[in-house]
Amino acid sequence: MIASLPLRFALLLAAEPPHEGFDELIAKAEAAFGAKDYDVASRAFADAYALEPVPKYLFARAQAERLAGRCNVAVPLYEQFLASAPSKAEVERARQARARCLEGAGAGDPVGELDGSASPSAADRPPAKPPAPWYRDPVGGALVATGGVAAIIGASVLGFALGKDRRADRAANEGDYVDEKDAAKPPQRAGIAVLSVGGALLVAGAIRWGVLASRQKRRARAAAAVVPGARGVSVTFALRF
Repeated sequence: MIASLPLRFALLLAAEPPHEGFDELIAKAEAAFGAKDYDVASRAFADAYALEPVPKYLFARAQAERLAGRCNVAVPLYEQFLASAPSKAEVERARQARARCLEGAGAGDPVGELDGSASPSAADRPPAKPPAPWYRDPVGGALVATGGVAAIIGASVLGFALGKDRRADRAANEGDYVDEKDAAKPPQRAGIAVLSVGGALLVAGAIRWGVLASRQKRRARAAAAVVPGARGVSVTFALRF
């Protein structure tokens, strides 16, 4: 019971803020876009943006709305994306796609969307800032550091208590024996409690780091995915600039 309470509390701290099922939502949006089911893709990207307000989901939803023939919805989304201060290359892509809508060439027109003629080359694109590695997560680091210190303190106190308990066996009389045993009990309980908290925090930190590492690997695989483009052209999906 002593260990279970701090462990439950620490596991709550280890839980990663990003929402459960988010990766599945993005996969659903990508699959729908690749299958030209733009209504489903647009709704999925809208849900993704509501959970994680990242501008690329605005652009992806705008693309889906434009290709579905709803330029009245797509144009404000392009404007919102442009207002998020994207890179120069991304601005050019968004402006070209928005111009297609304003010119009345939106529905089903791949130009300015995903094909190579409208998108800048990889050499022209600014390098993407990589996310911080999992081992630099401040919450995970704090859990592991605090847990390590607590475990050391708890082990030290417990060792002190066990030393007093062993000295009781060498007591000259029964009264001294009882006194030594009684004196060992409070630090023994305290050592066990602190050691339990430290162990729970260490476990929580390791779990959080594991979750973050797993999520980063999944997102890296998703970022490398390629889907069929319009008119038989293989292109990188709209989420990847």
